[in-house]
Amino acid sequence: MKRVVFSMVLILLLLLGFLGLRFGSALFQEDRPFLTLYSVMKLELSNQIFEQVIETSENKIYVSKTSAFSQEIFQEFMAEKDWQFKEQMGSGFFCEKDGLSAVVTTRMYTKHYFLWTVPKEVQN
Repeated sequence: MKRVVFSMVLILLLLLGFLGLRFGSALFQEDRPFLTLYSVMKLELSNQIFEQVIETSENKIYVSKTSAFSQEIFQEFMAEKDWQFKEQMGSGFFCEKDGLSAVVTTRMYTKHYFLWTVPKEVQN
């Protein structure tokens, strides 16, 4: 019985150590770090290109792998919602639809993941 408990504690410590090494100081840079980590784990365990982290009254936040996030993927995401990509300025992507404009911003979460914020008006 003691071996089982010891093994479980050891596995838990190894898992926490891995998370600490993988995410380091980025772990608590967001308002809801556990939701972000949960979304990253869902992203890792699926074949999805991005995963929704949270929905607020103003926007939705998504996470994607750094290697997977590209302008083409973003343009596809926006085209599904009938928005047309216009230009990129720094970390902002400018889009238009029916005379309305929206800016989707991106930021690095870790060297492996991007977070991108999509305004609510894009989702409608």
